[in-house]
Amino acid sequence: MREVYTLASSLRADFRRVEDSWRDADRALRQAILSAQQHRGAVIDQLLDGHAALLHTQEGRVFESFQQQLDDQAELADMRTRLRPILAHPLITQALDDLQRSELQLLVPQLIKEAKVVQAVRARSEREVAQFMKTGQAAENQRVGQLLNDILNQALHIDWSRQAPRRCRRCRYRQPTCR
Repeated sequence: MREVYTLASSLRADFRRVEDSWRDADRALRQAILSAQQHRGAVIDQLLDGHAALLHTQEGRVFESFQQQLDDQAELADMRTRLRPILAHPLITQALDDLQRSELQLLVPQLIKEAKVVQAVRARSEREVAQFMKTGQAAENQRVGQLLNDILNQALHIDWSRQAPRRCRRCRYRQPTCR
């Protein structure tokens, strides 16, 4: 019973470490975006590399496994079913104190809550990268449009009347690009 409680506590701690890792990665990503030292592709690479690195840690693998269980309601029900006999065992009062028993009773809902927090941090980071990509694209389109306007304005100021057609020396036709 103590081992189950210890394992459950370590699982929650793993979730908190995953959340902290996502927050750190999000902070680094924000700094990269705000510093404007990286182009959009580098920011996307940083996001994907951070996600891959997190999944290769021990707590990342544990979290990803739990995420898969969250998607399957039968797995969650099975987890609750396995906890009930432990909590109903007559020796539980000797193995765990009241606080530990109540924590074990609330384990599944607490894990689901903490998983949602991690998902929210991750989703916010992904939304910010998507917004960065969109604003970067809009700014790039605006710069291209401004360059095209500058070229067209320069073309308007050219005195085209002074540009008489020239005759080709070889064929004597009025072709400016005869070869």
